[in-house]
Amino acid sequence: MKDSPLEYHLTSNVIVITAKKKILFVIGGFIKDAETGEYIIGGSIFNSSKHLTSSNNYGYFALELPGGNDTLHISHLGYKKKEIVFNVRQSMAVNILLEKQTDTLKEVKVAAKNNDLFVNPVAGSSLNQDIIWSHLSEGGEPDLIKSVQLLNGIQTIAEGSSSLFVRGGDKDQNLILLDEAPVYNPAHLFGLVSIFNPDAINQVQIYQNEIPANFGGRLSSVIDNVMQNGDNKTFHVKGGLSMLSARLAVEGPLVSDKGSYLFTFRKGFTNLLKAFAPFPYNANYSDFNLKLNYQLNTNNKIYLSGYYGFDKLRAFDNYDNSWGNKIATFRWNHLFNSRLFLNLSVLYSNYSNQLNIDADQSDAKSQWITGIIDKSIKADFTYYVHNSEQIKFGINLINHKFIPGESPSRFNDTIPVNIPRHKAIEMAAYFNHRLNILSDLQLTYGLRMSYFYNKTLLPNGPDIVDFYMNSGYSDLLTEPVKNFLRFEPRLCLQYNFNKNNAMKMVYNRNYQYLQLVQGEELGIPLKLTTRSAAIWQCVPLIFDQGVLRRPDQ
Repeated sequence: MKDSPLEYHLTSNVIVITAKKKILFVIGGFIKDAETGEYIIGGSIFNSSKHLTSSNNYGYFALELPGGNDTLHISHLGYKKKEIVFNVRQSMAVNILLEKQTDTLKEVKVAAKNNDLFVNPVAGSSLNQDIIWSHLSEGGEPDLIKSVQLLNGIQTIAEGSSSLFVRGGDKDQNLILLDEAPVYNPAHLFGLVSIFNPDAINQVQIYQNEIPANFGGRLSSVIDNVMQNGDNKTFHVKGGLSMLSARLAVEGPLVSDKGSYLFTFRKGFTNLLKAFAPFPYNANYSDFNLKLNYQLNTNNKIYLSGYYGFDKLRAFDNYDNSWGNKIATFRWNHLFNSRLFLNLSVLYSNYSNQLNIDADQSDAKSQWITGIIDKSIKADFTYYVHNSEQIKFGINLINHKFIPGESPSRFNDTIPVNIPRHKAIEMAAYFNHRLNILSDLQLTYGLRMSYFYNKTLLPNGPDIVDFYMNSGYSDLLTEPVKNFLRFEPRLCLQYNFNKNNAMKMVYNRNYQYLQLVQGEELGIPLKLTTRSAAIWQCVPLIFDQGVLRRPDQ
């Protein structure tokens, strides 16, 4: 019975014949761009039996296959489809290279078309470089935030603004990430341009309905931006010029096929806008992106990313406002085996805003500084149980330092007014499980446990007491500072009627411990982010349902 699908064994002098157990092997590896070596996010891989999986944010995938001859089908938007024939005899690691699609120019048709070509209205949306570059905004500048504003359920406050209002939420209720680090102000020039240089971004994933348990801390959405790694084969220099900025990007290999770098620089200029301004001003912005990565060995890879950007506005010869973001991330990818993937991240984010007013009289001069500094570490595990079953779990620790408002300068012995600095720790642990109950019915459920600990109590010194008494917030002196332990269940159920129609129902509970405070009457971008202490806490319950039809597929 060697070549038979049956086997036998002897039990109490009785021969029992049973079907042989299938021996399954795991094919794991990375999907890359054949030309640049860039990892491809969200690439689809399936075999002859239609067992399907996709590559994660680092291009890794794992697919369980039976022994014998099989064919893998690999595809991704903008790349040629590829087929690979395997004789599967054992688990193995493979690297798959996809070539970019080079279609000839076709007839251009102008017609009304819905957004289903690149948006799934009941799931997360994914925008790659091709989509971002196809939507030019003000001044002929491709802009990531402006592309996101075109998606269903996302609105902005006005034309030319970088604020996002998702499903009725406020602008501070979106978790915006750059290589996993939080971004607290994504705008240059008061929102006319976003801080995301299109030459530096590889892909952005937007979660506005179903928010996986590995994300938390915001109510409305997650906008996860992934920077390019850089070409690990050849050296490139490219640039661009628009009415609002000049750009330069340099990329190339550190070690051929093992490591690469990417450096981008952008300088803004607004001379063309001065003619339309209601008052004289001088404004400029700049930003820098840097990313390094290196493959230590088959199972280990490290990444180092950085961003620095700033704006400076001067008006009426006495008003000066500057703000900017500093971001740094270090990440380590480790493969324990073909089924278990780890990403360990150390993150730093610093947002600051400074206002200077130079009045003619010394006692009228003032300076005001606000900001927030985050230092965090997180570990995310992905376990590939089967082709239709995946488990994610991990932990996250964030140390917040709030600078709600300081006026350090002294003029004519004027006493500076400083709102006390605060510190807080935000911790989370999560579990997320995705599986197919039936061939057409998929269930994803998870739980996120979050804990917000206020390290700094409200000080009770005489100057601080006077500040709270005089500012109308005397009730804060008697309110206890609270800590919060909360549980956030996540549930998603999707049924596929056929290849063109699907229905999804989603339930999320999210907690947000940070709030944005802004004096709108000032007319300046002096935003400050503060903590949940004794004031209030957002506790939304979200239930979404939707039907998706893809008539073009």
